[in-house]
Amino acid sequence: MIEQQKVSRQHAEVVRKGNLFILRDLGSSNGTWSKDERVGEMILQDGDIFRIGQARVVFVPGMMPFEANGRATSGYGPISK
Repeated sequence: MIEQQKVSRQHAEVVRKGNLFILRDLGSSNGTWSKDERVGEMILQDGDIFRIGQARVVFVPGMMPFEANGRATSGYGPISK
């Protein structure tokens, strides 16, 4: 959970599809950013950094448990306020 004024309650999520991890913005007002570009959806690789509000998040796939449906489990995604 990221507690910042510019982070929406349902801001973004990380979904696993096979061997791919996909970051999706969920229509947030302030956006999800990677390398100074706003992203709607992007494939994540180990070590990628993205920004939600003022928080910078480093993606480390081994640190995120996923459910059978491919969504990150509670506490990890959706990334929310």
